[in-house]
Amino acid sequence: MKLKLVSLSYLTRWQVFQLLTDVLQYVQLLPAEILELLKVFREKLQASLKVLDEVLAQERKITPEALFEAEEGRDYGIRKLWNLVKEYSDYEMDKTKETAAKELLNLFSLYGRGYEIADMPQDDESAALDNLLRDMLSEAYLPHVTSVGLLDLVNYTKGHNDVFVGNQQTRTTSESKRINGEARAARLQAETDFRALCEQINALALINGSAPYDETIAKMNTAMDNYVDTARQRRKNKNKKPADKK
Repeated sequence: MKLKLVSLSYLTRWQVFQLLTDVLQYVQLLPAEILELLKVFREKLQASLKVLDEVLAQERKITPEALFEAEEGRDYGIRKLWNLVKEYSDYEMDKTKETAAKELLNLFSLYGRGYEIADMPQDDESAALDNLLRDMLSEAYLPHVTSVGLLDLVNYTKGHNDVFVGNQQTRTTSESKRINGEARAARLQAETDFRALCEQINALALINGSAPYDETIAKMNTAMDNYVDTARQRRKNKNKKPADKK
């Protein structure tokens, strides 16, 4: 049995903190001799989670909930847009979609890849998203967006960016920017340390046999699936129209 290396992009920073805290508890179920082999990796993750916890506590004191959710939403949206456009740009099953995606890929080249835009400083990301999404909804590119079936995702990303820009003007700029940057960095470090821990567990299980690891791996896989599935479902429900929810 192997640990899944799942993407945590659907999760908010707080959900990432909760998930990684939970899985660390499951790691403690391993025999003492295995825990010793994982000591460095566990300590690194514990340290990065402590930093993330402290930064999140500061962030929640000064950040309106709407702003927090809008940032998570626009980051997710632009990464997903990029990934889907990239996938459809090599799609021989449907040449119309492939051609449309290539046009959108060319448009992206003016602003950066999805993950590059999401990692920009806040104001730069706001401007890049505003221009890129405005272009996507223009007469020149809207047919391509529709052809690939990404209009809902473009509107989703634009909506979150608009909310973010609107709420951004109401908070103290310098302090919030500093804390937001620290929160992003802390999340990235925690996810990196978590991935390193998972890879080490998989390596040890492969070398020494998986039996001593199976219970812990099963619990960690289930936890990751539950968190990611719940986050996906909440995102879907949030984006449904009132008539759909009924």
